[in-house]
Amino acid sequence: MICMTARSLALLVSATVTLWVVPSVGTQGMGTIGARVTHPDAVLVDTAPADRMAASALLAHADRVAETALGL
Repeated sequence: MICMTARSLALLVSATVTLWVVPSVGTQGMGTIGARVTHPDAVLVDTAPADRMAASALLAHADRVAETALGL
């Protein structure tokens, strides 16, 4: 049986909060690999301006397909 004292519980909670919240502040919760944002809508801001319209159309199509599949 694991017995946690108040001190060890406080340490666990503070470590969890630190390791969860601190990286999210810099990446705004999206996570990064190198300098590239890993987010489903990242293509709208990471691509060349000429490619953004095509990326937007592709994401809109994917949204429509998902809504149809879910019956929305």
